[in-house]
This record gives sequence, structure tokens and C-alpha cells, in this order.
Amino acid sequence: MGLLTLLDEPHLTISYDNRNQWLYTDWVGAQNLRTLQLGCEQIILHLQAEHCTKILNDNTRLSSIHAQARSWIEKGFVQQLAAAGLEYMAWVYSLDFDSRFSTDLTLLRSTQPVVVGFNDLVAAYAWLEKCETHPSSLFI
Repeated sequence: MGLLTLLDEPHLTISYDNRNQWLYTDWVGAQNLRTLQLGCEQIILHLQAEHCTKILNDNTRLSSIHAQARSWIEKGFVQQLAAAGLEYMAWVYSLDFDSRFSTDLTLLRSTQPVVVGFNDLVAAYAWLEKCETHPSSLFI
């Protein structure tokens, strides 16, 4: 991946993959409600600024997520992404069991955008590459 770093914070790095025209988000360490909400706000801002319809969301370096933060994600962040123009998200699982369980709950409840969980980055990348965006959803 040839990535342009858009945000580099201790808990989250957001990059733009110019070749694939998607965001790559890399969550790091323990997340609480504050770090998660701030990070998610940044993801939405960059999603809109770069006119992206896809995100490769990497949680492999996420060590834990606070219960409040998990609940907040489950209750609507994915819908906020859809409203911002997201069509597809490949979500790479954390090794943390609670985070993985929370991700599965989020995926089960999500109908729009299409969000699929993966055990590794390579499989997530390959799937996201094959997803076709719809011309009506592209930004003008």
C-alpha cells in the first residue's frame, strides 16, 4: 500500500491509499470513549475530504476497548459513516476477545454500508479491492 498519512495520533493513524482511493485506519492500543469518538470524528472528516466510499479498518494493534466505547460504536457510528458516503468497510479484527465480540455485534446490526469482518489484513484488502462503488454515490 502506498499511503499518505492524513492523521497520526497515538491511538489512531488515518491514511489515504491513493492507488485504491480509500482510507486506511489503524487503531492502536487501548481505546476509551473519548479516544474513540475523537478518532471517529476524524475518520468522517477525512472520508468526506478525500471523497472516499471505502475504508480498510485495521484493529490488529488495538489492545482493548472500554465498554462505553463499544456501546457507542454499536449504537450508530457505522450509520454515521454511511451518511458520510461510505459504501464498504473491511474490518480487520482485534486479537482482544471483547473487541472482536463487539465488532461482531456491530456487523450483525449493520445493513448499510456493507461491513465485513476479517481475521487478517491481506484478506480484507483483497475483498475491498473487489468491491465496486456505485456511480450515484460518488461525490461530485
